[in-house]
Amino acid sequence: MPRVAKKAFIIREVWNPVCFHGNKTGPMDSWSAKLQLCKSNILPHLTYCDIVWHFCKSSDKKKMERIQERAFRAVFKSKSETYSELLTRVGLPSLYQQRLQNIAIFMYKVKNGLVPRLYNRSIQY
Repeated sequence: MPRVAKKAFIIREVWNPVCFHGNKTGPMDSWSAKLQLCKSNILPHLTYCDIVWHFCKSSDKKKMERIQERAFRAVFKSKSETYSELLTRVGLPSLYQQRLQNIAIFMYKVKNGLVPRLYNRSIQY
């Protein structure tokens, strides 16, 4: 389960290099390049084992959504857009919607025997 304490790590170790390192001419200005780096370096931290940590405290879930929102705001340099507008602009669902989708996919796989038997024995439906 990703801990909210990872927030500082993600911002310090992953996001700051994205914003402040670029080519030899200076910081990275292209929002599309920043978005790609965000999707490849930040989002995996937020979606890793999301089926398991979906059932954590709601305050922790809100903090994870806030990290994603801050990352997208930094990519587009936007202070006025809402979180849902940023998600629409990026073309991604919220972390909550992604978790629900992943749970539904996992349960479909369990029900149809597409996962190892270990999961079929541990989940009763």
